[in-house]
Amino acid sequence: MALPDLTKVVPIYRAQIDNFINSLGKNIKVVFETTVENVSDGFNDPMRPNSIKKPDYKTTTDDGKPTTTENYKIIKGLIQYNPKDFVNFGVNIEDNNNVIRVKTFLADLQYLVRCQYIIPNFDSDDLLLQKFKLIRAPIPRGILYDYYAYTYWQG
Repeated sequence: MALPDLTKVVPIYRAQIDNFINSLGKNIKVVFETTVENVSDGFNDPMRPNSIKKPDYKTTTDDGKPTTTENYKIIKGLIQYNPKDFVNFGVNIEDNNNVIRVKTFLADLQYLVRCQYIIPNFDSDDLLLQKFKLIRAPIPRGILYDYYAYTYWQG
């Protein structure tokens, strides 16, 4: 029995999954470490060796306080709450009621592995915003070529 020619199936499969993620996928906020800017020597920071004053944040003027910038990126992904297959991939956790699986494009993987946490479905008003941390290395998925990735997160 000859194997089917998958090169004809792959473009159809990929177009359908791309459309599925783009149309039905939820917005996921991928949060990175904040950036601290405008730190002056007058700021009473006990961690900075060149800080002139003793560590006392209460006496610092508003002009000397550093500003922080939140770094994040919004990506689209399919979210499954409490997936049953995390056991099959060797993810060993105690509370499986707080696990999500995210299927997203392989191109977004670079953001997911570098982030501190994600907030799935963050723009929805009817759900509580919960932070999830990566609990397993990403799993590439696709037919013939890997275009998508599964990641598992725990809240």
